[in-house]
Amino acid sequence: MISHKYVLILISFLLPVACNHRPVSETVIASYGDIRIHKADYERSYYQFWQTTHEKDNADLRRAFARQLIEQELIAAKGERLQLDTLQALQDKLAYDRKRFARRRYLERTIRDTITPPNTATVKTQLKRKNIELKVSQIYQDTKNNIMPIYQKVHSNPQMFDQYARSLPWLSWGDTDWPVENVLYQLQPGQISEPVRSLMGWHIFRLDSIRQTLQFQEPATLHLHNMRQRIMNRKFDHAAAEHIREQVWKTSLAIHVKPMQRLWNYIEPMVKEYKNNPPLHNLSTIEHEFGPSDILNSVIATVDGQPFYVDEFVDALPDLPRNLLRPNLKKAIEIAIRDKIMNQIALQAGMGKDAVVREKLRRQRITYMYYATIAHQMKKQQQPGEAQLQTFYEANKASYIKDILSEVRFILVHDAATARQLAKAIDQGASFAEMARRYSMHQQSRQRNGLLGKLSRNEEPIGQKAAQLQQGQIFAPVNTGNGFAVIQVSQQDTIYQTFAESLEQVRKNMKEKMINTIHRQMLPADYDPRNIHYNDRALKNILQDSDTVF
Repeated sequence: MISHKYVLILISFLLPVACNHRPVSETVIASYGDIRIHKADYERSYYQFWQTTHEKDNADLRRAFARQLIEQELIAAKGERLQLDTLQALQDKLAYDRKRFARRRYLERTIRDTITPPNTATVKTQLKRKNIELKVSQIYQDTKNNIMPIYQKVHSNPQMFDQYARSLPWLSWGDTDWPVENVLYQLQPGQISEPVRSLMGWHIFRLDSIRQTLQFQEPATLHLHNMRQRIMNRKFDHAAAEHIREQVWKTSLAIHVKPMQRLWNYIEPMVKEYKNNPPLHNLSTIEHEFGPSDILNSVIATVDGQPFYVDEFVDALPDLPRNLLRPNLKKAIEIAIRDKIMNQIALQAGMGKDAVVREKLRRQRITYMYYATIAHQMKKQQQPGEAQLQTFYEANKASYIKDILSEVRFILVHDAATARQLAKAIDQGASFAEMARRYSMHQQSRQRNGLLGKLSRNEEPIGQKAAQLQQGQIFAPVNTGNGFAVIQVSQQDTIYQTFAESLEQVRKNMKEKMINTIHRQMLPADYDPRNIHYNDRALKNILQDSDTVF
């Protein structure tokens, strides 16, 4: 049961610029001429940027990000002079953003004070959970009346659980509703939960297995704040969903099957291809596929007798959790309609004129202006031919690796401490072969002086880790699930994608390079980043006990 979240997907680079409305926070983080980057603006932008970057949080990164915001604002000003703000697409985006920002602000002002901030013990508990993944099976029913008879059967005879249950993929922290997660992480392997209510329905869970993961290692200066903020956001999202349920789920709703099915048939391939990007942003092509007189103007549902059109649903798609789009659109349509109702409630409550909403719209407008300005200039550029693409591929071949094959020697032991001790001894001169013969629990490799064989970087966890090492390098411990390993790479072969295989990625990378070049070219001729004034004390203290709102 994947999480059902009512959280807005915000663009990572939200630009603060001068306008008629004063910023929420008067603390200036950085300035250049008349441009001022204020604390509230910077915190929201940097927090979102940092969550998507592979860089470690540090003073230089914070300065570089402030500089980036200033440069984006300078370029956006050129878009103003080109009157790109009159583009209908930009105006439509802002009109849509106004509704969703107002909805979020309404919910925040209605619900925020009801949420208790987590104490230090809770934050530490959640940090530990982030390094634990759970293998779970579940029984699901829509209502409590349906789930209780099943629970009575499996409670009296646990052997019957598998007759009703299905196995779920490995679950990480944040993959389920907040109340459900609290139940799951308190189960012991093999234990069956009591019925649990989620935003989707009712569940009975069985914890099948637990594994450790170190994929969530975060910069020390931000990880406590980050976890505290995520806990608050998840509590808020759950409380908001409950509030929406109470306020608008009583609405009479009828979904029209034929338009829904036709739209689903078109969307389904996109859902399958979706990986890590915001869901279905490319659905703008739907207008060209069907035409405005066809499905976009079809009524996909009726709400208290009022029509809800396909194009309204398409507009809402980027904000909908991807899991709600399967196996059809019924649940997603319900959420989109109820969000529309909440938009109307929020605007009627005056949230469209709220200072924070105006501030976010101001910044969002400049964000769109920056990208519109870059896109306008891109149209003037000559697109690279195959010869240029080939040259780029050869110069950046290291970016197009298909696989790394590592010949690995390893020693498998019971615990991490022993693995570290053996690695230290080998590093100080002990024979890897002798240590493997004496201590390894893996019989086959032990007989070959620790030689495990050639592993692809796609083979987790050892092949994956080995691909990150240099030839001859030793590393420990690697958690294999059956023990902890000391590994050494004795030989390594890199296999590259051919030019044909990497062509689409080469095009994308060249486009990114062109954008960076245009960015530099569009900065004012007299721009000198050395004249940016940074408030280093304020930069150092951002996100500490911050009161910045959404």
